Amino acid sequence: MTRFLRAHIDCSPRRAAASWQTIIAVTLVTILVWLFAEARSVQQTTQRVRLAFGDPTGQRIVRVIDPTWTGSVIVTLAGPSASISEAGAWADSARNVTPGAPGFPEDEGEQSVDMQRVLQNDPRLLELGLRVESVEPPLVRVGVEAVLPAPGIPVIADISGVALSGPPAIEPAQVQVRAPRHIIAKLQELEGGAHVRALLPPSARNTLQEGVQATITSILSLPFEVDPIDAAFVTIEPAQANITMRVRLRTSTYVVPSAPVWVRMQPNETDLWKVTIHPEDQLLTDITLTGPSDVIREIEEGGHPVMAVIMLTDVDLQTRVQSKPIHKWDVPEGVVVEGERPEIRITIEQRPAPADAGQ
Repeated sequence: MTRFLRAHIDCSPRRAAASWQTIIAVTLVTILVWLFAEARSVQQTTQRVRLAFGDPTGQRIVRVIDPTWTGSVIVTLAGPSASISEAGAWADSARNVTPGAPGFPEDEGEQSVDMQRVLQNDPRLLELGLRVESVEPPLVRVGVEAVLPAPGIPVIADISGVALSGPPAIEPAQVQVRAPRHIIAKLQELEGGAHVRALLPPSARNTLQEGVQATITSILSLPFEVDPIDAAFVTIEPAQANITMRVRLRTSTYVVPSAPVWVRMQPNETDLWKVTIHPEDQLLTDITLTGPSDVIREIEEGGHPVMAVIMLTDVDLQTRVQSKPIHKWDVPEGVVVEGERPEIRITIEQRPAPADAGQ
């Protein structure tokens, strides 16, 4: 009996330890099984994702033409809870949607981008194993347009108001323009042919001396008539040109008491739009002119009326701009109008469509 009790007492601690080890092991396995099942359980989350549309290669431009577009979409995702917890970090970074991606046709023209297909093929979502349940809005209307090169475009010096003793020399005489397709088309339709302008900077005018040859560096730009909406997608290579000129001697100055303001637009626009100049801006006063003495004398004697002109493009008319700066002054060649070009206040109204002839 003594031996039995001794043996029983000696073995109890070992048995107790083994029991506790078993309990701990079973508990750990249970927790792991629960965590695994929880990670594999399907959950949902809704996230706001910021999106931009564009082509990083610069070969196409993409404009969102959907008036309700806010710059982001609401995405409902479904998947394992472990992956759902990563959805917030995924949604925090903005994404660029490019033509040719699943759900985004790369053809030119208007396209409806399938946002669910676009996002479902996002590499990070595929990696996380998340499924796109829905996207609001489901479709976004965009316009895709190719950016084309146009080599050999002549450079024309815009040095109105400076009386020269001869034609200016321009270097380089031709450049390459790279722009959206519709800009290239407008450029080629210009009266006198496609060209870019080398505008004489206002600060450079003060450095010119009569009878002295000077070379001025000018930043090249598209003519006013082209008026690109997407100026960021227009490049001129090279971007500058040198204008070499000699100012004519003997100039005079004359202050014109008043000059009317005229509006010019494309001929096909005149029947569609009515443009009214603000009464206080219809007549500009005290315009200072400088130019060759014989030409200034002709203006003083009424031989050449002075007139200010504002140019309205189709974009100006569609957006109904409320003011435009003076585009140019109708003055003889070699005459300079001193001072800044003022803004002219205008009101643009669409004319009613003409009634049918049969009515």
